[in-house]
Amino acid sequence: MNKEKLVDLGEEVLTDIDKDLEKRLRQHLEVELCRRLSLLFDRAGSFISQGHSKDASLESQKSHKSVKPVLDDCMDRLFPHLKTK
Repeated sequence: MNKEKLVDLGEEVLTDIDKDLEKRLRQHLEVELCRRLSLLFDRAGSFISQGHSKDASLESQKSHKSVKPVLDDCMDRLFPHLKTK
């Protein structure tokens, strides 16, 4: 078997493996993304429920700061007459 045919055969085999690995990776990443987003929003919720306390952890404060634009946008859409901007 010459090198070109061997390379073609290798690509053919790896394409199937790549598709399977890509599907599994995507499933894993989806679960991990949900977990991390949940943690981020949970920390932000803790910060809000503590009344934006100065004693809140730095992680909670940072989480709130990062999700605040998303929360504001959601609330602006729900209550357009109470826009935050």
